[in-house]
Amino acid sequence: MLGSNQYNCATKIKYGKTHKEKTEAIQGFCDIDPVLVPLLRKNKPIQFNCFGEDGFYIDHSTARVKKGQLSVPNPKARPVVSLPWSLEFVVEIYPNKYFSEAGVKEMFEIGALYVGMGTWRGRYGKSLLEKWE
Repeated sequence: MLGSNQYNCATKIKYGKTHKEKTEAIQGFCDIDPVLVPLLRKNKPIQFNCFGEDGFYIDHSTARVKKGQLSVPNPKARPVVSLPWSLEFVVEIYPNKYFSEAGVKEMFEIGALYVGMGTWRGRYGKSLLEKWE
């Protein structure tokens, strides 16, 4: 699900330096229901019991973060949910002069694939928009 940083990244990718107004407009003129979107597997919410069960595990890989000219190791324990999983939610778009429904759909497509969700989004959290009604 797109959080505010994903909206910001997705609009920046699409609109460049003029993205801030679009980001604020999308956040202001869209509602998502439910607010807390559950991860689903076979159309049922995935229940977390403990790591090592039901496709949940910890990845201890070390990502590298750019700090100036340096590439610094960023060791971290990252929770992972094995595939397959899905999300299902409703986006209500209120009338506005800033974007169309097609524009919101495009932001979800960009955000889901290019930006992703969670930590270390270069490796995990990418998804595809499969259905838009």
